[in-house]
Amino acid sequence: MKNNENYTDNKSNENIELAKEGYTRTPPVDIYDNSNEIIVLCDMPGVKKENVDINFEDNVLSIVGWQNDINFKDYENIHDEYRKGVFKRSFNILTEIDVEKIKAKVKDGVLNISLPKHEKIKPKKITVQAE
Repeated sequence: MKNNENYTDNKSNENIELAKEGYTRTPPVDIYDNSNEIIVLCDMPGVKKENVDINFEDNVLSIVGWQNDINFKDYENIHDEYRKGVFKRSFNILTEIDVEKIKAKVKDGVLNISLPKHEKIKPKKITVQAE
């Protein structure tokens, strides 16, 4: 996992108390950075938007998502590999983020989080005036 000056992966064993059965997964994540924002893409197959909790506090981005049971009434389960569970990841974001503008969406099992950088840290072009 690459770290850079704007974020670090925070793979800790901290337990987040969830009243959910199943097991915890560490979903794969891609992070993209430019002068305006940091984009976090997180694989969360089978997770609905109402089952995702995203928090940004003390420069830590925390992502938790969980799957609901797949229930086939009137069927006997004869083979069981698909597991419900909890997805958890957290990252230390080492650049100043405009928390009021953070956005997140989920589509096709991929969570997309936009972390806009605060205006005061964005590069500024200085115009030279002629006298």
